[in-house]
Parts: sequence; C-alpha cells; structure tokens
Amino acid sequence: MDSYLDLLVQEIVQAAQPEETPAKPKKQPNPPTDELPAESHLDLLLQDIRNIADSSSDP
Repeated sequence: MDSYLDLLVQEIVQAAQPEETPAKPKKQPNPPTDELPAESHLDLLLQDIRNIADSSSDP
C-alpha cells in the first residue's frame, strides 16, 4: 500500500511542476498574494492523503 501511495505522491508532485517554457521569459514578478505557495498546498494534500491511508489501515 505504501508503494502505491508513494507512486501516487510522485505523480501529483510531477504534475504540479511547472513546465519549462523558454519562449516566455518572466519579465514581471508575480504580484504578492495571501495564498499559500503551491508547495504548501501540496504538503497539506499529502498530509491528508497519509492521514486517510493511516486511518483506513487501522483495524
């Protein structure tokens, strides 16, 4: 079960990685937002997935 979970996590992380687009140089910095960075959202999502997996494996 853990290996399946690890594969799922890897797929999510890879899907979240921005694709390299050299044709579009970043001239303007992103405006500051109150939102969490994508990494934080991913961390929270992974935490939830692990919690669900742990609770479902308990007898």
